[in-house]
Amino acid sequence: MRNIILTGFKSSLIGLLVSAGLVSVQAQTIIPASFAQPPGSVDTNAPGFKVRVNQMSVARPGPDANRIALAEQQLAGGFIDPNTSEPYPNDADLTLAGPDGFFVVTNVINWTQEIPAGTGVEIGLFQSTSTPPAPDEGIPGIPGVNSSTDNIAVEVLTFLQLKAGTNHFGVSSDDGFKVSIGPNARDASSTVLGFFDAGRGVAETLFNFVVAADGLYSARLLWFEGGGSGGWA
Repeated sequence: MRNIILTGFKSSLIGLLVSAGLVSVQAQTIIPASFAQPPGSVDTNAPGFKVRVNQMSVARPGPDANRIALAEQQLAGGFIDPNTSEPYPNDADLTLAGPDGFFVVTNVINWTQEIPAGTGVEIGLFQSTSTPPAPDEGIPGIPGVNSSTDNIAVEVLTFLQLKAGTNHFGVSSDDGFKVSIGPNARDASSTVLGFFDAGRGVAETLFNFVVAADGLYSARLLWFEGGGSGGWA
């Protein structure tokens, strides 16, 4: 199973939790006050995450399928099926997604690729015995329409209420990930806070960044998984 957990642990910080992959760090990255959302522009009465899941029927091409650039290309529909000359279809089960293709998640993200059936064994870093309880859950849309649980790329969007000063985050994951913040965190020019640009078994890495001013900030986490088990929290 591959599991990732991203946590922020500063007072008055909304923790962004995700199950993805590997981590690398950029120490003391500075987030300018200009990245904060305009006052009143974010509905703080609707907490949660927007999640987009993409699954391909084949592995991402190349000698190492677990790379950030390839996961971004997958999310963008950039891989062409040689049999159809069209982008590979998204095999994720989007039955419960909205018209925009995003799932809305209003609780803690603590996801695994495979939920142990009937064993009672939890494998995420957050579990039913945690405070508050956060049992392992499945990844939205996975297994996909073809019953596969592999070749996944996911983006998670949210807003973080951050305090000025140094913030400490961490990711525990199995395959790769990237965390970024910007005026719109989906923009390629957003600031990368932490990443792991490869495949791996579950592991944890911490990273720090400095926020110039209190505020709400647009945040994005990219997670990707190749073959075998996977997950994040």
